[in-house]
Amino acid sequence: MSGPPLPRPEIKALTSLRGLAAMAVVLQHFSATAQQNASGWIPSIVPHGYMAVDFFFVLSGFIMSYTYLAAFETAGLRAYGPFLWKRVARIFPLGIAITLIIALLGTAAAPFGLTGLFYRLPPETGLGTLIVINLLHLQGLMPDYNLNDPSWSVSVELGAYLLFPLLIYLNISARPWVTAAYTAFGIFILLRLSAHDPTGG
Repeated sequence: MSGPPLPRPEIKALTSLRGLAAMAVVLQHFSATAQQNASGWIPSIVPHGYMAVDFFFVLSGFIMSYTYLAAFETAGLRAYGPFLWKRVARIFPLGIAITLIIALLGTAAAPFGLTGLFYRLPPETGLGTLIVINLLHLQGLMPDYNLNDPSWSVSVELGAYLLFPLLIYLNISARPWVTAAYTAFGIFILLRLSAHDPTGG
């Protein structure tokens, strides 16, 4: 009887690409902020830098498949629990900390009329509701309720974590035409989403 699959080696080249993409995202945000506040036109430091976020999503999908495919092939859906626990442990602690820090800073700034520097409350929404939505990482589905703007991508990533084991299971156990069908459906959804956002951001 074979034991659990051995950990696969790190692909260092992809780690370097991740660093470059992170720099592109930071510079894109810097450029966008500068352009919004400049009195005249200034060029972007990284044109189309927002596409680095798409690269992150693609890279995450590849790395998850590279790292966990063997475990799902060996254990099937029993590998879902350990996989999800590792993913949750990776994103939730920092997300909880950032959410609470922003909420506390915004509350402390309220007497000075500076809460807007930290967050904006949607109409008829209390801070408690906003905090719960962000603690559960639902802000990717509810962008008006986002306490920390960049965290929408983490929320979307959590959704991918939840779906990933199912897609892997289908890929392993389903007939080829089923795999082709849901792949085509995924491409169709991406194209539809792109059609609604001409910037691709």
